Amino acid sequence: MVDGRSELKTYRSDSGELEVFIEAIRPPLSLIIFGAGHDAVPLADLAKRLGWQVTVVDGRPAHAARERFPMADDMRLYRAEAAPHEVSPAGVRAAVVMDHHYHQDRSILAHLLRSPVPYIGVLGPRKRTHKMLDELAQGGLSRGEAQLGRLYAAVGLDIGAETPEQVALSIVAEILAVSSERSGAPLEYREAPIHDSLD
Repeated sequence: MVDGRSELKTYRSDSGELEVFIEAIRPPLSLIIFGAGHDAVPLADLAKRLGWQVTVVDGRPAHAARERFPMADDMRLYRAEAAPHEVSPAGVRAAVVMDHHYHQDRSILAHLLRSPVPYIGVLGPRKRTHKMLDELAQGGLSRGEAQLGRLYAAVGLDIGAETPEQVALSIVAEILAVSSERSGAPLEYREAPIHDSLD
């Protein structure tokens, strides 16, 4: 397989040719949602409907409750004084910061920027995230291109989302586009084939 993609291969032997389809089965995309507010519920639900591995993290016992997120694979409750370092992002493909508490979001963002997570989304205005980045830089956190190239703030595609469900759709669509190395632009403008071809 090339680049983890499915392919059609032909094998030749003395008795003839054999055509074999080799299917790449990728592990589900893993998503950590930092924040268990009302707007995190549709995000966790939609991500899980897509077959993703979903973890929801919050420091409030009333919010990080299994009954609020029955679709999540894992619920994590962290201690405020240790957050977010109790949650390891190892192997995680995407993280979304939506705790809605400025200092907590800034601490989580710092933790994620030091991690290898390839997609880091931050809910809220771009100006708010830039203020966090300025403060983190004053504290010694590098603002290198490699780090900021993984940062999506404001998180989500520009589809006119207003409701929590619409915002969830815009976030999930952006994560999928980034992880698939696609632009998120309308298919009408795509010149290459829509689906990966089998050579």
